[in-house]
Amino acid sequence: MRARLLVLALSALALTGCAAQPEAEPVPAPSLDGGWRLTSGSDADGALDLDAGGSTVTLSVAADVFSGSAPCNNYTGSIDGSGDFPRFSAVASTRMACEPEAVMRLEEGYFAALEAVDAGTIDGEVLTITGVAGVELVFEAWDPEESEENPMDGEWQFTAGSDAAGDIVVNGVPVTLLLSQGSVSGQAPCNTYTGGVSDDDGTLYFSPIAQTLMACDDTLMDLESRYLAALQTSDAGSVEGEQLTLTGPGTSLQFTLLPAQSVD
Repeated sequence: MRARLLVLALSALALTGCAAQPEAEPVPAPSLDGGWRLTSGSDADGALDLDAGGSTVTLSVAADVFSGSAPCNNYTGSIDGSGDFPRFSAVASTRMACEPEAVMRLEEGYFAALEAVDAGTIDGEVLTITGVAGVELVFEAWDPEESEENPMDGEWQFTAGSDAAGDIVVNGVPVTLLLSQGSVSGQAPCNTYTGGVSDDDGTLYFSPIAQTLMACDDTLMDLESRYLAALQTSDAGSVEGEQLTLTGPGTSLQFTLLPAQSVD
């Protein structure tokens, strides 16, 4: 009888101990806040060809909102942080169409991979986010304010140029070039355009230029084709005062610095 009472007492103590243990609190999802630059990636079809876009692909996260620049368009969306890892909602982007076609394929693959992400890690200044079917996006911490200042950065208006066919004259049509942190964009005689540029010991390398697909009259399209071809092949640049000159094999482009836009 005494042994039976002892067993019952021990059982009661065991039950009491189990009941007293607090439930484990859910681990909060990690914060991805900050600025990130894409260095490599893959979607369900394989590796993403980052060279196709040329421009820097960025991701900025602040609380439950994300935004960034893709190979062709800017994008934004909201983050669902209720699970084990933040999930990116359906991406909303501007609707510019760019060429070549590889640029749009890269952008579509990047957006699809971003929406498929369900896990990831942060190791120092490297963010790796992954999903099913081989989805992986690798970013490095990026702060555009800390990038090295380049004297060519700014918004410029094209004033004169030449190529193998002679002078490139735009006849009063505003043609602009915006250089900023290695990205290139602007207004050509007919379409807007975007791309990237790097500087290797004084030699410029322009990535393939992507442009919208609006058709204009033959004269403007001819000017646009010559201007973008000359820009694409430029391999040297110099700034003197408010004048920028880009040169390449048989080409020369001159620009004047546009005044900075003020916001009231």
